[in-house]
Amino acid sequence: MHFQMRRGPPGYSTVLNGKGGLKMKNLKRTVFTIAILTLYIVALAASAGAVDASAKVSNTVVAGKDGSLTINGRPVTAKRSDTFGAYDVTGNVEGYKYAHILHVKDGKTAFAADAFPDSRITAKGVSGGALSIEGNYINGISVEGGDYRIKDITIKQTGDGVCDFLAFGNAIGIANGNVVLDNVTINTLGDIVPALNAGGDSNVVVMNSRFTALGTAEDTTGLHSGKKPFSGYKGAITEVPWVLGLYGTLRATNLIGKADIVYYKTSVEANGWGVYSTDGGANHTLINSYGHIADNGTFGYGYGTYALGLIVNYLGIEIDVPTYGIVSRGSFTMMKSTQENLARVDNDAMSMFRKELGGDYSGIEARRNKITARYGVMSHGAKEGIFEISGTDFHVDNAAFLLKDAYVDINVTDTAFNFNNLADGRYGTILHAMQSDDAGIAMYAYDNCWAVCSTLLYADPAPVKVSNEVKATFTGETLRGNFYNTMANGGKLNLVFDGTKVDGAVTSASYVHKNASYYIVDNGKGGYIAVDAKGKAYATLHNTGMFPGSEYYYPETDGKGNFVYSGETYDPSLIVGYCIFYTDAGYLNEVNITAKQAVNNPVYIELKNGSVWNVADVSYLAGYSVDGTSKINGAIAKLADGTYMASPSSGK
Repeated sequence: MHFQMRRGPPGYSTVLNGKGGLKMKNLKRTVFTIAILTLYIVALAASAGAVDASAKVSNTVVAGKDGSLTINGRPVTAKRSDTFGAYDVTGNVEGYKYAHILHVKDGKTAFAADAFPDSRITAKGVSGGALSIEGNYINGISVEGGDYRIKDITIKQTGDGVCDFLAFGNAIGIANGNVVLDNVTINTLGDIVPALNAGGDSNVVVMNSRFTALGTAEDTTGLHSGKKPFSGYKGAITEVPWVLGLYGTLRATNLIGKADIVYYKTSVEANGWGVYSTDGGANHTLINSYGHIADNGTFGYGYGTYALGLIVNYLGIEIDVPTYGIVSRGSFTMMKSTQENLARVDNDAMSMFRKELGGDYSGIEARRNKITARYGVMSHGAKEGIFEISGTDFHVDNAAFLLKDAYVDINVTDTAFNFNNLADGRYGTILHAMQSDDAGIAMYAYDNCWAVCSTLLYADPAPVKVSNEVKATFTGETLRGNFYNTMANGGKLNLVFDGTKVDGAVTSASYVHKNASYYIVDNGKGGYIAVDAKGKAYATLHNTGMFPGSEYYYPETDGKGNFVYSGETYDPSLIVGYCIFYTDAGYLNEVNITAKQAVNNPVYIELKNGSVWNVADVSYLAGYSVDGTSKINGAIAKLADGTYMASPSSGK
């Protein structure tokens, strides 16, 4: 176990990132698509003569508010369309059309020649020079089909996009085809304008590239508030859903449709929301690649990668972000980037990548994964999934695994758990399986699409059937840290220590958030009144969500967003719980945990093959199993309800 200060933003380094499984592309799952708008620009000729990607940006494409485009003050004739590949704006973000500065489909190109004065453009690719864009709702380079190579080019884009579900508004958008990006530098500044968005049935390889995609807190388009942590516009999500506990207006990269993508020796930086994101896709593979969000950036929150039900492989990646290293609602594999492990990843994009390398992986440096974040891995609402983790070093502020009503299997070997800024003698948290504080989706009038608050009660819930399970197996590990189960809504935690030494607490527990937006008292009518900590009442509003039983009680706000008092006062002793309002997304996850006997949240442990548990603090177990080669260093007492309390040895 190592304890270290969390480092600041590093210089550029190449690290790997890969997810996924061992499935061929013909097993890709179908993901629904939303519509998009297409305006594309037709020109007849391209300038010849490729130059280095560091070439000076010139001949900026400027988008006017009326949809017009100019280069050096001269108008550019544009062809407009509602579709880009399978993506169609009709019925979704109507009123917009795609605009492509360079559009490619099956070897046919249409582009604004003056936008690429120093680039070489052919039916097979674009190389050299630079592309500069200013204005909203523009696609820089768009590939809709065929084989295409984008190489040694710099793209600078300032302005907002519209919908990253539809690849509408991005520096590079891919709706189909087999595309290689090599030595590409992208810098975007704006909201919903990813550096790269790949979708359709495309196969994409990104190599030796550098992307910086920064969102803003300004609302230049009227599509989002720029002030609150989430709003939506028809078919688009224009800010990160606040229920993730995050802030931000841009995912730096995105994967949609049924696409495969491989990132290799690529660096991606964001300033909020997410770095390597997915909202679909078939295979997401990161190899020796790097992702970063600065703690002190515009938003200061965000995740490194997001896996949503596709096949994900991380090999030799480095992630350094403020909030979650990895978010997963499915399965992923994280391992060293050895030739053997790379060969296990089988999909069409990986086949393209291997061909780019000359047919094998012998030239790839074998690296471990390094995850630096407040939480190493967060999973929320996953009904199933398998996390296979090896060759990884976690450096976390809070918990290595935060599982929020996520019933997954975790297998860990050859992994180190390090806790940043931890005082001597204190224990960090290796795994916290918690009842989710995520308010979930509720079609709620006040906040467009999402629940307006999370409501949490102090009283223990009534007994329920324990039907959900988290299972975590640690093999050959030396662990110093705690394991908690606070899933009082009916989830058990099964821990298996195989040839592993663990020093810490392993227990059922409860939690209370460190901060609350407001508190609630019973109104005597089956509902609540919102109050402050002293019992002073707010003017309380009430609405229901789209799901049965979804009800929200929250304070009225004035024009500045301040809660409005009603003039009534309640005895603070009548407070029965508290709420986290959508403006306080950062309050989510941050809890104080207290060990206690299980209330619908039992913990079972198994020790085998020479495992040892040194009980570091009082722990409550529903059951335990120890084989003849293993032992527990601590006192075990059976309680009246048939469960057990483990305490540190008297000499500890």
